[in-house]
Amino acid sequence: SYSNVFECCENLSNIDFLNNVTQIGSQAFFKCNGLTNIIIPSNVTRLSNQVFRSCENLESVNVQGETIIGLYCFDGCTKLESIVLDEIPSIETCAFNGCYALKEITVTGIISKIYNDAFKSCYSLTNITLPICNTHAIQWFIDNGYENALNITPHPLEKHDRVEPTY
Repeated sequence: SYSNVFECCENLSNIDFLNNVTQIGSQAFFKCNGLTNIIIPSNVTRLSNQVFRSCENLESVNVQGETIIGLYCFDGCTKLESIVLDEIPSIETCAFNGCYALKEITVTGIISKIYNDAFKSCYSLTNITLPICNTHAIQWFIDNGYENALNITPHPLEKHDRVEPTY
């Protein structure tokens, strides 16, 4: 994985990840303010620290596979409104810190671990949809004051029922 590879590329507006990409290096897309929507394909298993930090025009993220979300990965993405997550081994500390516009999170699989302050300063978060078997994540959101935002589904969503991003 390459670090800082596209840092501050203001005109970068679209990313298509190749099938052989499994990790995205630290700060790879730091301050790429042309990005508005990102789809992380299932072959990517790790988003390193600060990958999309300060991408100020980013509005939606769809992580389609078993992907670790690193420290401060989306920190400062102030226009980020919606996230779709699949099977997530971990969401690390401050991964979504300062995502003030974040309104909804849809989890289609299981989040195994959520670290402290993963969603710090996400003041607009009002809708978190996750399956009932996701007990760790449900408890984490309750313990961190998001119990009124929870929408629990009876089971993990099947691939054909999963929410697809609308752009």
